[in-house]
Amino acid sequence: MTQEALHDLSYAEVEGSQRAHFRTSTWWLFKSYWTSREAPVSALLAAFIVGSGFVGVYFSLRVNQWTGKFYDAIGSGRFGTIPALLTLFLGLIMVAATLAISASVAADVLKLRWRTWLTTTLIDQWTRSGAYFRIERDKLLDNADQRISEDVKLFVDYTVTITSHLIHVPVSAVTFSIVLWELSGNYLLELGHLAITIPAYMLFAVYLYSGSTLLLTHLLGRSLIPVNIRQQKVEADFRALMVQIREGAEQIAFYDGASVEASRLRSTFASIRANTWRIIRVTAQVMFGVQVPGQISSILPVLLVLPQLMAGTMTLGGMMRVSAAFGSVSSTLAYFPQAYQSFAAWRAVVRRLLALLDANEIKSPTFELTVLQRPQQTTIEVGALTLTDPHGNPLSRIPAFSVKHGARCLIRGRSGSGKSTLLRALAGIWPFGIGSITVPARTSMMFVPQKSYVPVGSLRQALAYPGAETDVSDALAQDILAAVGLAQFLPLLDQPDRWGGRLSGGEQQRLAFARILIARPDHIFIDEATSALDDESEQRMYSLLLERLPHSTLISVAHRKEVAAFHDQFVDLTPDVVATSAPGAVSNQPKSKE
Repeated sequence: MTQEALHDLSYAEVEGSQRAHFRTSTWWLFKSYWTSREAPVSALLAAFIVGSGFVGVYFSLRVNQWTGKFYDAIGSGRFGTIPALLTLFLGLIMVAATLAISASVAADVLKLRWRTWLTTTLIDQWTRSGAYFRIERDKLLDNADQRISEDVKLFVDYTVTITSHLIHVPVSAVTFSIVLWELSGNYLLELGHLAITIPAYMLFAVYLYSGSTLLLTHLLGRSLIPVNIRQQKVEADFRALMVQIREGAEQIAFYDGASVEASRLRSTFASIRANTWRIIRVTAQVMFGVQVPGQISSILPVLLVLPQLMAGTMTLGGMMRVSAAFGSVSSTLAYFPQAYQSFAAWRAVVRRLLALLDANEIKSPTFELTVLQRPQQTTIEVGALTLTDPHGNPLSRIPAFSVKHGARCLIRGRSGSGKSTLLRALAGIWPFGIGSITVPARTSMMFVPQKSYVPVGSLRQALAYPGAETDVSDALAQDILAAVGLAQFLPLLDQPDRWGGRLSGGEQQRLAFARILIARPDHIFIDEATSALDDESEQRMYSLLLERLPHSTLISVAHRKEVAAFHDQFVDLTPDVVATSAPGAVSNQPKSKE
């Protein structure tokens, strides 16, 4: 699926041209789990659920037979048989209830196993090969996190519930259709001089009634699918905005932007409100198509068999059995119109998950910018590059240069000249452009952006990221935190917290340098990672790198001239002008001249 088609899927949903793809991909959601190592145990659970449903239908049939005997006993005055009949009834409902509870527990266990497997699988697909980054960078779809955290649960819940009903409904319908066929007798329809005998007329009546109800519900509720998809999106957007406000609370307070954020929240919630009104309207239509016929069904079978009762061709018990069987068939078939909203929600959830699956698999458009790894190479070599945006529009041209192992290279230039984009290209996360980059293979690299990611957890985990917290001993943490000026947080080393919100911008940048000192990479790439520090602290951070990692290659992007003193090689960039053939130049200048 193309990126354009995927974008349409996310917002306007899949229509006729996408239905074949929808069916094929939906099959993957089932097949992938039921052919996995989880399948044998889950298959046993599913078999128990299905078997319990069949046995439940058998007990329902026994209760129907009991109903006839019970009311025949009352109608004929055989009251002495009632205690035995009541004992039988209690036994039937106790066994049926135990079986139903066991099946419900088995269904919950199956849902949990399936959700666990599918969530893990989607997380692996989302995080592998940078899919999570490409989705956000290229704006492939909205709220990928919600699709994994919420839509997976909804998909599994709806699928297990709907599938079990789709298996049990036909069995129950056929079983009680046979009862109706045997008990309802014939109906003589007189049309003038023409007399037509309708055999088992109650059976035809119940299917005509149920089919009409289903058709009415479909006509009234077919717009539920798009409004449910829309609801998933607007709810997720509202949650994301509130998270953004919570994480940026201090900055918003500095800007006195509370009223602006409140307005944004109200505007976003207005979309939820408007779409919810649409759901209410459509749901009311569906309920009208279900509830009104449902009320009629309570009296309809009695009215249909009343002539036989009055003629003496049917006993009271027979009438009650026919009425109960009619109710069983109609209520069983009524599952389809009643489940219309659930099925619409299921389709909406499936489409959102399929969009995520497609987005995970979409690769970036093929460009001629390549990053090669060579085992015997020790230098980083950048050929003459043309960096572009994802649509191929030129952003900047980079002159060819190389950085020897252990060198300190500073990339300079005005804002918009392509410095940060060049670092992204070196990291392999910006494939848009023309040219080649060659880096040493089997060496460690660390890229430090201006604002480093700080995961929720302990400070030790934040120091070790992306490594394991066991890599950071107490002694190492004490040494590193003191070196970067964060010694005051040592007592809180193992305290879980949202450190990204607790630490100031400068403290987060100190934490980033602490990570470098702990990881000791062979190549260090720094993108304005000291912008929130004062001059003295900035110089201290760079001095630490040179003192403790003297053999590591350092490539920096910075605006402050003072940083040049810590570098011995310089790459000067200027914003790209299409008519300019060489907007950048490389110089190997001695530090004294800078």
